[in-house]
Amino acid sequence: AEGTGLGLHIARSWIRELNGDLQYKALNPGSEFTLTLPIVISRRLEERTAQNQNVRKFGDGIAPFKVLFVEDDRLLQMVTAKAFGNMFAVFDQAKDGLEGLEMAKFDYDIIITDYFMPNMNGLEMIKKLRQQGDVRPIIAATAATIGKESHDLISAGADAVMHKPMTKEGLITIMNDLVEKGRLQIESHSKVT
Repeated sequence: AEGTGLGLHIARSWIRELNGDLQYKALNPGSEFTLTLPIVISRRLEERTAQNQNVRKFGDGIAPFKVLFVEDDRLLQMVTAKAFGNMFAVFDQAKDGLEGLEMAKFDYDIIITDYFMPNMNGLEMIKKLRQQGDVRPIIAATAATIGKESHDLISAGADAVMHKPMTKEGLITIMNDLVEKGRLQIESHSKVT
């Protein structure tokens, strides 16, 4: 099946955020993809312990928030977890709106959701959460940069809409805006850095 290439563009953009690259080569028949990522050796156990104890603060580049990320594309899940997972105390993932709705019953501070997903899309999930009285901040993400998707997401109850590919800077800007509006609370900190 022919596609638009949008998924490849989004994946490549996110991977480049990690100082890697994703290359595509058309074959006859088929396709070849080459993924390159830098290897970073870190003190993961120490980092995970600090995150679990919620001792990391914005000044260190780590927000003491528990985040639920809802995305159906497996590659985008992995890239997003790598790009944003270390920014937060907890960064859990759901594979679609139905699983996101179920996982939202737990104590997350913020929900980030894709729009287009099978089973239940992000718009439907946001509407259901708001109908259930959920007041947590919700950030929606979409690759649809034209049309009324952004308006529909905000009307459904999303606090903000990020256009894919998401960037760390874009997410930080939205989170700082949520902090300034009083939608996110940070003890003794005023901004995400």
